[in-house]
Amino acid sequence: MKVLVVGGTRFMGVATVGRLLEHGHDVTLLNRGSRTGLWPGRLRELRGDRTDPASLAQLAGEEFDGVVDFCAYRGLDTEALLAVQGDVPRLVHVSSGTVYLPDPRLPWPEETPYGPAELWGDYARGKIECERVLAARRPKETATTFVRLPWVLGPRSYADRGAFVFNRLLDGAEVLLPGDGKALQQFVSSEQVAQSLVAILERFGDGRHAFNIASPGYASLEGFVELCAAVAGLEARIRTVGGGPTGTGSSTFTMTDAVFPFPNENYLLDLDASVAAGVAPPATTLDEMLAAELAELEARPERRAWRRTAAEQALIDRLG
Repeated sequence: MKVLVVGGTRFMGVATVGRLLEHGHDVTLLNRGSRTGLWPGRLRELRGDRTDPASLAQLAGEEFDGVVDFCAYRGLDTEALLAVQGDVPRLVHVSSGTVYLPDPRLPWPEETPYGPAELWGDYARGKIECERVLAARRPKETATTFVRLPWVLGPRSYADRGAFVFNRLLDGAEVLLPGDGKALQQFVSSEQVAQSLVAILERFGDGRHAFNIASPGYASLEGFVELCAAVAGLEARIRTVGGGPTGTGSSTFTMTDAVFPFPNENYLLDLDASVAAGVAPPATTLDEMLAAELAELEARPERRAWRRTAAEQALIDRLG
């Protein structure tokens, strides 16, 4: 197929583009060009910002068989893409499990009503907007798939969730956990995401679909730190700090200034639909995901430079 990837040069995108090329697809990338030349001579790269009409105009009138959209964060982002590629036969939108209204009955299937929960803030609101725009603008018989992910781990991560914990452990620093640190979390590797995205693109030529994509199994926040320590061969120094799910008393989780990379709130997705449809990736253990993150961290010394977030430091100053 002739495939347009919006984004594609970071993290999950790199793994997905690599898999598309392995499967023989003709790939075009549209992104801001911050990382170029990853696949010299193997694909076409268009430089542009998806929020800029002039950039998107490069796609007007061009026929693709499918689109994989990694970086739609607002309804306006999706509307702008549909203005130039609204009739593409297959569209896969990378979404998030944060679109769901939290339900005490875990895990959450794809039929769970939309939230958003206040915990996830503007990020969840934007992802819900994107899905609603696609549902309103794309005919039901046209292949449109929402892929909802939990926490994504793996090399080249720009969120640094694994590195956040590993850096503190490697330097003997205390790891602070919000609440009691017992809430259960679910994970998926960037390679697993790539496997499922390509499978979905190849398999579904019509109809609207939604799939939770994750690896089976869960871990608490405390368990995540303990597994990181076991992978690194270290002892973990852990302190729970209360403060609700964010540790600060705030009702909204802010990844850029967090006490810990995940809030202390259960976040579990039901995987039955993806398994039944044959698009679930092979299982990868959390230990394997963390080992890959540690190996990359050790291979890139510049990522070993870190400092406490403002939220962490404020708690340390207050609690002593």
